[in-house]
Amino acid sequence: MRKVKEAAKRSDYLRASMRMFESMTGVSLNLLSSSSTFSCSEAWLIRTDAGVAPDEWIDFSSYRFPELAANDSFGCSDETTDDILIYNRRGSRNIRNDVNITDFFRSYGLKAAVRFPDQLSPAEQICEMVKRRKMIITPHGGQQGSLIFKRSGVAVAVSPEEALLECYRFFAREHDFWYHIRGNVSWACEGPCSKSVNAWRSDGCNHACAVKARHGTIDMSLSALEEVLRASEAEFLTSNKQ
Repeated sequence: MRKVKEAAKRSDYLRASMRMFESMTGVSLNLLSSSSTFSCSEAWLIRTDAGVAPDEWIDFSSYRFPELAANDSFGCSDETTDDILIYNRRGSRNIRNDVNITDFFRSYGLKAAVRFPDQLSPAEQICEMVKRRKMIITPHGGQQGSLIFKRSGVAVAVSPEEALLECYRFFAREHDFWYHIRGNVSWACEGPCSKSVNAWRSDGCNHACAVKARHGTIDMSLSALEEVLRASEAEFLTSNKQ
């Protein structure tokens, strides 16, 4: 925790994140205090014994929705003029056909916006996560850390080109809409993507392939994205009827 505390002093993003955590959970992490000790309230923030059950990782007894916390902390508005956020990145694993993707959604009457984290302040990055949208599309990478503040009900489509890279999957609530696209294959992730039906269909990616996938660029399959769009709309309609 001393290392986290020192990092917080240097990182505007980490300080903004801690501010959001406190607003969402009621737990003060006191990372920026002058005290040499670390203290929390008696309520657990993180259950480290919860294994792979994301809904049990966080104590939700004092939980506030991210959009409420973001509005209080940074004055974020949850309204937007676009339906889809393409949360891209620069360098490795960037989605290089993002223009084709925006054209694809336009053909369905949907408006897509492309954003890069390095164009946004920490508060703006968090604000993007709480907006009312249909879907966030993003490659695997550290920018997905902001998804822990994502508005519930907004679908996520993540696309490594070849490998199944899913460590950021657990930043979303377990039953939220999450889709994995690998090449021309897409599927809904029910809990861990690797345990989902069809996750390993036609898969030949070994460790070397996974390492390679962390450095390449991505041409996202529009046919797979079409499947995700149809599935997410169907799931959204079903969840609203229940």
